[in-house]
Amino acid sequence: MKEVKLFVKDQPSQPWTFAGSVPPSMREFVFKAPKDGEYWFTLVTVNKAGVPSVADVATQGAQAVVVLDRKPPEAQLKNLGAVPTGQCVQCQVTDDHPDNTATRFEYQTRDKVWRPLDPVPGSTDTYCIPGQAATTGTVRVLAADRCGNKLVKPFNLQDFPAEGPEVVANPVKTPPEMINTHDVKTPDPVTPPAVGHEVQKQPGVGVAVNPGVVMPAPMPKGIPSLPLTQDMVPVPPLAQGNKSAGPTNKGVEQVVYSVPQSAMTKEVVNKTHFTMNYQIEDIGTSGVGKVEVWITKDMGQHWQALAEDMDRKSPVSLVLPGEGVFGLTVVATNGLGFGGEPPASGSQPDWWVEVDTTLPQAQLMGVEPLKGGQAGAVMVTWMASDKNLLDEPIDLYYATESTGPWLPIAKGLKNNGQYRWQVPHVNSPRVYVRMSATDRAGNTTVSQTPQAIQLDDGTRPKVHIQGIGGSAGVPVGGPSLSSGFGG
Repeated sequence: MKEVKLFVKDQPSQPWTFAGSVPPSMREFVFKAPKDGEYWFTLVTVNKAGVPSVADVATQGAQAVVVLDRKPPEAQLKNLGAVPTGQCVQCQVTDDHPDNTATRFEYQTRDKVWRPLDPVPGSTDTYCIPGQAATTGTVRVLAADRCGNKLVKPFNLQDFPAEGPEVVANPVKTPPEMINTHDVKTPDPVTPPAVGHEVQKQPGVGVAVNPGVVMPAPMPKGIPSLPLTQDMVPVPPLAQGNKSAGPTNKGVEQVVYSVPQSAMTKEVVNKTHFTMNYQIEDIGTSGVGKVEVWITKDMGQHWQALAEDMDRKSPVSLVLPGEGVFGLTVVATNGLGFGGEPPASGSQPDWWVEVDTTLPQAQLMGVEPLKGGQAGAVMVTWMASDKNLLDEPIDLYYATESTGPWLPIAKGLKNNGQYRWQVPHVNSPRVYVRMSATDRAGNTTVSQTPQAIQLDDGTRPKVHIQGIGGSAGVPVGGPSLSSGFGG
């Protein structure tokens, strides 16, 4: 090989533009994008004789597609007016590449604490601030897009006159948002997750919110059923066949509770052992004598000590008893032994955690080349399910060898079960296809075709007759004949 050439275009309909070349000893190109947008890239190799691997780059498909987006999301607020249960606000977040799982709406109380809200039932962008809450009149919106741009924007409700009141259903206590403190990393374009049932254990600091998703909380073993309170609503059992519905205690009526809406923070994690950060305020001259973490498994009715942070400095290491929904509260004692009372029965936790170590159920169902007018394309079908599945959980890849390297077909697909793949120019008539499905806790399941798929390049050869070989050139109709009689 003599050199490697990079070609780029900023729109699929534009022609390829030469962007530079490097010797084969180099392993990367540095490309400076002039503006935000979608960029297509492809490589062409040139051998020592000066012959390129592709005669006409115009026929070459994209080997990588990159979207550059440096603009954060925007948020607009509308005051819908008062209803019997509080004040309703509509919040609309817009972005070219939105991450719908990352939107949060919070209001501030007079103790300067931000309280998250779920959308009202039947809506994804309308929130009702409780009428009994002592608020400062300030709300804020937290959002992010798929490129990592973030928005944190406060609003003063006094600046927004009521545009109503509109008819809004009385909010009821709804199941919580799914919040994932793992920065769920999408698989590398050339190194997606290995095939197998492995739980992703990469810690992170990102926060993603998906409003309105039902999070069933199975009753832990040994905990009797409790009467419903105003902060709890029963959740219908999971669909038949979902093994995460939880055990049934013989002789005890099983009731599944949702996490109350009044919970301050809720997270979904994929392991029982993790660290939790905390902050201590109002430290006096005696200092801090003890820091304890308390846990509830039945929505605050019963509490037990989980761990003591011996160095009394954040973070604290915690080990939860298994899968399920748990409430956590941290209490501290001063250096003289005062304070640090354990939470009483009925106290609401400061933090909610759902432990979900169950992998999504996911499988490739078919990879079929299309025919007729769609020749050259492939229909990929799959099945994926999980109680905490992401809104766009599916990534697709292809490779010419079963061991890779793997190139992306499409990433961040909705779980609609199928995707039409317009196959690019590939230096092999056969490829392997891989699908991965990821849930909010970071658990990922991968399914791959066991055999290579035969591709159809979409061409259909045509034949034209040029002539007949071996002929003496005798005209059609045969030779002319003479009689031979009478000269």
